[in-house]
Amino acid sequence: MQRSESSANDICSTPTSDLKDSEKIFSSGLIVPILLVIGYIVALVQMSRDLETHAHEDEPFKQVWWSGPIFFSVLYLTVVYFGPKLMKNREEFKIKPYIFAYNLYQCVLNIW
Repeated sequence: MQRSESSANDICSTPTSDLKDSEKIFSSGLIVPILLVIGYIVALVQMSRDLETHAHEDEPFKQVWWSGPIFFSVLYLTVVYFGPKLMKNREEFKIKPYIFAYNLYQCVLNIW
């Protein structure tokens, strides 16, 4: 689709009602990604506190968080195997709110 010069200049005045629901960033679809980010940050803080309590022990294997890599390895293999079978007959996933939440998360955490 080729745009004329006048439509390129008027792009900011285009009403947002012309956008599909999946193209709107600030919508109710943004709640789930933001909650996932908050849950992730809470889990990281909890793991950090747990590792700090074991940091002064003499056994080095108690200082390593083993459950995380094991859990995420099993989760990865499960998604790789069952993911294509589960998504075979489904419509495409609306990923725009998740990308926005990820970019916001990266900007906020990289400020300092």
